[in-house]
Amino acid sequence: KKINNFNLRNKDLFLEFIFVDGGSTDNSLNIAKQFNKFKIYSLRNEGRGYAINYGIKRAKGDIIAVFPTDDEYTVSDLELMIKNIINSNEKVIYGSRLIKCINLSDQIKKVYKKNYFGYAISKYGGLFISILTLLLYNRFITDPFSTVKVFRSNIIKNLKIHSTGVDYDIEQSIRLIKKNIYISEYPVKFIGRNYNNGKKITIKDGLNCIFRLFKLKFT
Repeated sequence: KKINNFNLRNKDLFLEFIFVDGGSTDNSLNIAKQFNKFKIYSLRNEGRGYAINYGIKRAKGDIIAVFPTDDEYTVSDLELMIKNIINSNEKVIYGSRLIKCINLSDQIKKVYKKNYFGYAISKYGGLFISILTLLLYNRFITDPFSTVKVFRSNIIKNLKIHSTGVDYDIEQSIRLIKKNIYISEYPVKFIGRNYNNGKKITIKDGLNCIFRLFKLKFT
């Protein structure tokens, strides 16, 4: 509903809404079909990265925004990110959950509860990948796994990304870095969800991302 009602205040622009379902089983597809404004694509058991890239390739606008419909992020932040890229020379903006002066530990605890190992991996795993990116590519991205991003179309459409899972986000960032494209980060609000509410990222995804970082360095 929030996406359906989304508009850019004080901006007279044509908006295109693309909804890509990667094979979910939580009735998301049927809910989306209630909104005539959406262009809907239904995929079968494809990864997160594949679904995102599928939508990007079909978008027609000069600016492309990626936004999840799981209610973890706020539409107001998305609006500010889009306006920022319109009114500046920025080419890529990531919505970062980590550069506001807040502690995300409480949000992570809600997700993992008494799973202390999962809590530690989630809290420090992303930071480890950011540091590893700095060591390998001399660029530090605070939140490479953010799923709120805004691009100029000619930039994102020209990236050849082969990853289809969570490692898609890593390859996307590295492809941008290799093209010497600056990635700007904008602070966004975040309300985490647990596995009972659909969270899917696992330790295996994190290991795949580390592997992808090294593979892209030497290929």
